[in-house]
Amino acid sequence: MDKLTKALKETGEYEDIGYCLLYGNPITPGSVVIFEKAWVFEIAVNAFKNQMKNLFICMIGIPCPKCINFIKTIKTKKYFTLET
Repeated sequence: MDKLTKALKETGEYEDIGYCLLYGNPITPGSVVIFEKAWVFEIAVNAFKNQMKNLFICMIGIPCPKCINFIKTIKTKKYFTLET
């Protein structure tokens, strides 16, 4: 996960807002996909890295209040939660 985080930081596609990871379009995403586990998030980022219209969020377990408040501010019509 550290290698992915480092690579995303270098491209400007990574944002750390506390205890969750973001990848994609946080301003006007077409859809938001929320991941519980970092390894599933990493696979999705690698699979969809050329499709920046969506926002992927990884909670890394139980979401912190900062992450929950951030999700409430996102304006989108589609939310997906993936759990393993």
